[in-house]
Amino acid sequence: MRSKESSGAYIDGLTILSGITGSQPNSSDSYIVAKFVESRDLVDKIDKDLDLRKIYSRSEADFLSSVDDEAPIEDLVEYWRGMVTTEYDKYSGIVTLQVKAFRPKDAVLIAQKVIGYSEAPVNDLSRRAREDAVAESGSEVARAENRLRLARRAVAHFRRSERRLNPVVTAEAREKIIAELEGEKAKLETERATAAAVSPNSPRLNSLDSQISALTKQIDSVRLQTNETDDSGKEESLNQQLSEHEELQTEREFVQRDYVSSLTSLEKARVEAAS
Repeated sequence: MRSKESSGAYIDGLTILSGITGSQPNSSDSYIVAKFVESRDLVDKIDKDLDLRKIYSRSEADFLSSVDDEAPIEDLVEYWRGMVTTEYDKYSGIVTLQVKAFRPKDAVLIAQKVIGYSEAPVNDLSRRAREDAVAESGSEVARAENRLRLARRAVAHFRRSERRLNPVVTAEAREKIIAELEGEKAKLETERATAAAVSPNSPRLNSLDSQISALTKQIDSVRLQTNETDDSGKEESLNQQLSEHEELQTEREFVQRDYVSSLTSLEKARVEAAS
């Protein structure tokens, strides 16, 4: 909040709302402060400190602009609201206090008192804002934790329903088996080609052909396992299972990062609330 005396000169550095939760005050906060400045409670406090009736019945004032030095508190409050006003700038977030008095010194004293007594409601606003931030962060952690729990359950359910701990591991194991069988088959084919070149009628060629044929059947059998039939008779390829598993894993990893981020936000909110 900035104060302005009757002459229009500003007193810099008297801000009471800019520190609320590290952000600009909203219109609701400003309204609360403005109503406090107009309140009878504040007038009572400052009147006891400065004797407002005396200040506002100075010899510099004319009859119409001064207040009766014996005016009841109700009249004094009404008079005060015409001499002490607030303005809120929604763009800068600054609440400006304007104090009118018949002496510049009196305006400064009143402005300083207003700002001093306004610290309590502002601190209360700040405290509640920080508490709200902690509560909201805590709720977000709970939501993220629940999403993570559901994502983990989805992966576990998928593995149980597909009778595999991890289709990725299964696929890798099959690829390894196929690679080994194909490597062995390639060696036998090379050996047969060499044997046929040396002795086209060699009886060993039949044995090699049998071994190559057996390996070919083994390779085809492993490859066919990528199209399995479950208990209901529905065929589902391993590639499809891999795709579904990858989607579930991606979702779980995303939710995991979101959960960690929400924990970080909660810790930050707690630190700010404790400061």
